[in-house]
Amino acid sequence: MRKLGIAVLVLIVLLVAAVLIIPHLVDVNQYHSRIQAELQKRLGRPVTLGDMRLSLFPPSFQVQNVTIGEDPRFSFNQSRPFAQAEKLAVSVELMPLFHKEIQVKSLELVRPHIELVRDAAGNWNFATLGQEPKPSAPEEAAKKTTTPQPQQPAPAQPAQQPEKQPAGQLSLANLAITDGQVAITDQQKHQSRAVYDHIDLNVSDFAPNQQFNLKAAAHLPGAGKQAIFLQGKGGPLQQADMLNTPFAGTLKLDQVSLSAIEAFLNSQALKGIESVISGETSIHNSNSKLTAAGTLKLDNPKIRKVDVGYPITLDYDVTDDLTNDVIDIRKGNLKLGSTPVTVTGTMNAKPTPAQVDMKLTASNASIQEAARLASAFGFAFGEGMDVKGTVNANIQARGAADKPAMNGQLSARNLNISGKGIPQPVSVPSIDLALTPTTVRSNNFSATTGSTTVNMNFGLTNYTGPKSTIDAMLRAPNAKIAEILNMGKAAGVAALDGISGDGLLNLDVHAQGPLKNTSAMTFNGTGKIQNASLKLPSLTKPVQIKNSDIQFSQNSANLRNLAASVGQTNATGTVTLRNFEAPQVQFTLNADKVDIAELQQLTNAQPAPQKKAAVDRDFWQLVPRAEAQQTQPAAPAQPGMIQKMTGNGAVSVGTIVYNDLVLNNAHANVTLDHGLIKLNPVTSDLYNGKTNGNITIDMRPAQPVYTVNMKTDKVDANKLISSVSDLKQTLYGMLTSNVNASFSSTSADAIARSLNGTLGLNLVNGKLMNLDLLHELAAVNKFAGNAVPAPQGFTNIVSLTGNFDVKNGVAQTNNLKAAIDGGTLAAAGTANLADQSLHMRVTAVLNKALSQQVGGSQIGGYMSTALANNQGELVLPVIVTGTFKHPSVAPDLEQIAQMKLHNLVPNTNNPAQLASGILGQVLGHKGNTGGNQQQNTINGILGALKGQQQQQQPAQGQAQPAQQGQPAQEGQPAQAQGQPQSQASPSPTQQSPQNAVGDLLNQVLNKKKASPTPTPQR
Repeated sequence: MRKLGIAVLVLIVLLVAAVLIIPHLVDVNQYHSRIQAELQKRLGRPVTLGDMRLSLFPPSFQVQNVTIGEDPRFSFNQSRPFAQAEKLAVSVELMPLFHKEIQVKSLELVRPHIELVRDAAGNWNFATLGQEPKPSAPEEAAKKTTTPQPQQPAPAQPAQQPEKQPAGQLSLANLAITDGQVAITDQQKHQSRAVYDHIDLNVSDFAPNQQFNLKAAAHLPGAGKQAIFLQGKGGPLQQADMLNTPFAGTLKLDQVSLSAIEAFLNSQALKGIESVISGETSIHNSNSKLTAAGTLKLDNPKIRKVDVGYPITLDYDVTDDLTNDVIDIRKGNLKLGSTPVTVTGTMNAKPTPAQVDMKLTASNASIQEAARLASAFGFAFGEGMDVKGTVNANIQARGAADKPAMNGQLSARNLNISGKGIPQPVSVPSIDLALTPTTVRSNNFSATTGSTTVNMNFGLTNYTGPKSTIDAMLRAPNAKIAEILNMGKAAGVAALDGISGDGLLNLDVHAQGPLKNTSAMTFNGTGKIQNASLKLPSLTKPVQIKNSDIQFSQNSANLRNLAASVGQTNATGTVTLRNFEAPQVQFTLNADKVDIAELQQLTNAQPAPQKKAAVDRDFWQLVPRAEAQQTQPAAPAQPGMIQKMTGNGAVSVGTIVYNDLVLNNAHANVTLDHGLIKLNPVTSDLYNGKTNGNITIDMRPAQPVYTVNMKTDKVDANKLISSVSDLKQTLYGMLTSNVNASFSSTSADAIARSLNGTLGLNLVNGKLMNLDLLHELAAVNKFAGNAVPAPQGFTNIVSLTGNFDVKNGVAQTNNLKAAIDGGTLAAAGTANLADQSLHMRVTAVLNKALSQQVGGSQIGGYMSTALANNQGELVLPVIVTGTFKHPSVAPDLEQIAQMKLHNLVPNTNNPAQLASGILGQVLGHKGNTGGNQQQNTINGILGALKGQQQQQQPAQGQAQPAQQGQPAQEGQPAQAQGQPQSQASPSPTQQSPQNAVGDLLNQVLNKKKASPTPTPQR
């Protein structure tokens, strides 16, 4: 016995050694291609295997990174393989191995990803597993065109052939899936790809034409057990129609949260709903009819973050005809807390929309639970309302699921509605609804809160069609507006969100018309508002209504004897309002004051409305639709009241204030067009004068844009300019103007910077501050003695005319003319209205009397900064730079050179005669230069002015222009080359560098050349 024991021990050791050593000595990867081909043949799909390992007991091998391809008949899904797995364990039969055959016994897949697809014809991709793939169309054609070969004698058959298992006869003792992921795409039902994760599956005794056992579990993330179990027996598998495969088993949910189910199903259908579900369901499938019976309990339900406050239980017995998509609800006992509701009937889900034939009954049930659920979903009652009372219902619903035709009665008794924001409960003693397939009609019922009672009734006709109409009556005698608003909020009227107010309201109105087109509804009745204050979300300030008589007629409401105010504006008059959704108004209003800045800030753009869960038709669609994956753009903000409104009317305003601008006694005809406000014509008093024209205000941009076409007559220039710009106390006088411009602004400075258009000015009896032009000219020209009056810090303006072209606040002119004390002037250049900078070329002509006082024509003869005309008047071209408050005046030597060259010197009657000639050349326009010699002369002058030496060669026979004053003497030295004008060395006879420049000009223009150079022939 001892020897026998030792032999057994040695045998066991050898076996263990073989089990441990042989897998390392035998490289199973040498059979890689054969095993891969065998699996390909068994599955009828392309198979790719990674690295392999061998195990002897039990005989098996493990494969890394396995891929099973898709059936080529499902061409639309070729981008994804049928299955992928991190690891595949294959157990094979032991005895066939000795015959060099491999027969798969069981499969285990670790973390596989499986794609289940149903095409438009209803064929599933997994139904073809184990079948030989059909050849592609090119292969079929190739077979048909192949030349037949001569018949050869059949080769001798071997003695024994292994039995070949026919295609489609896949058998497995066990199939196990661990932590799998399954994606389902159903083209027949137009459902997009939905992913189901964390699945464990075990199928045993799987073979053709016999039953198999199935166990499936899904463990979802989250607190609690979060477990779903499916266990039962199915088969035999019906490959022709998988829905006909028999199955009997149970489905169990153990503390599964709806949010976890939502994530597991990859569906948005349950979004916004939270609860913990437990229950067990018996499932039986036979002949494509799936029957489910059992109970489900929803604990701690929350809908859109609203705590329902009670559990919901469902006891049901339902059959789904999977072929025809017809659901038969034999039992549907729903308990909302302690409130029972019974639902029975059928639903045909095959058509779109689904068709229903159901009956709902409730007998003397508490309405509290149902009302809270309806409020949470947004069906009825305000959010968070507490509703008490009883309800009776006996309703039959037939037709489309979204708009069924109903028969029966619904009644409620002793309703009491309270909640946040309602100081006193709203009570409704009784309400009865009679329902027919075409109408829903109520009895005369009343609602009371505080001291306000509202009596009403309504009828709804053709409620299942697109042209449903309503016929409603409402009476509210001596009602408080705040209490009326509370009633609407208690009933869940979304249009009242954010509205509050107080005051008194009398209302007796009858409304009739299409429910979805309020503009086509007709109203009749009367009303009155007294001492009311309304706060609207579309307005930043409350509307105060001291009094208004209301007359309803046809599709309008006429407010007569209106006395209302908003902010600083108090208005009286009449207003007619049509179409409350997109208001159309007609009005005649008188207002004491309108502040434009306040009006700009009065309206608010309203946020986009939140989508109610109640109107989400995909709510119960657990598998998302094909279009569910499309990204929906964010809803834009809703326009404010001004942007919605259209209409016209007339307004009279005592005072209009726009920043610092003030208009008095204004009258305008007004047109409103979705945020575009047109005032045409508009007239008003303006700073001791008058103004008239038209104004357009575009309220649609974030910053309103004003377009102004106005004329002013005898307006105080200083007050007007100071009110629309930062240029204060600078220009005085009586102004007549013509303005055609646009701007967008928040302040006077912003007006100036954004101004574009044209301005025409005509100023008389004025004064220009910060610039004493005569003294500036005296300083520039070195006038001696007491030739001009004492400095006074301003320039008197007899008249000032001109036109400006304004671009982004920069005004440009080429025809500015002015008559001042002692002479006239003409100017061209730019003035920046924003930073007040100046760049003007000014030609001043002193009258004869003043010219004689300062030196007469002799000044024009020997000074470089002045000329004399044939009337004995001095002409002083200067450049004005700097700012309005700090101007700087300097001689315009370039313009002087042009005047001397062309012998065109203006006079006091026409100081701007050079605008089209000399001044045009100064500003860069081309003129008649009189030949190359003359052009060379100009270049020489300008070169000398810039400090450059030029060699002047006048043409032979060049005529010398006649000059006013004394001719220049020969031999005067030119300015040194490369030396600035201010640094040029004067001759001994000169008194200033300016006189040297003047002598140079006279020398170049008046001196006769001894040896002129002839003009070369071209």
